[in-house]
Amino acid sequence: YVPVCTVLENAIPPCRSLCNEARTGCEGLMNKFGFEWPETLKCDQFPPSGLCVGENTTDTAEPTHKPGDTNEGVITRPSWGIPNWGISPDIPSYDNVQP
Repeated sequence: YVPVCTVLENAIPPCRSLCNEARTGCEGLMNKFGFEWPETLKCDQFPPSGLCVGENTTDTAEPTHKPGDTNEGVITRPSWGIPNWGISPDIPSYDNVQP
């Protein structure tokens, strides 16, 4: 979890579900190395929904653009793709971690 940069005074917290997913994926490995899940990341303290990072808010509405329509006014994703939101250039993200 990395706080989202916004104009809000406080950082947007992770959603409880994101915390639980991270804990499920990390806690076992942390324990193998003698580390406990940090109290500061106790998932019950984070909101289950609302203003938080990680909540699935996918829109399932039908698209308004139909096949055969012109592309006039349609905004497309840039050709350079989705940015890599890694914490640091020196720390690999999940996108480039090798098994």
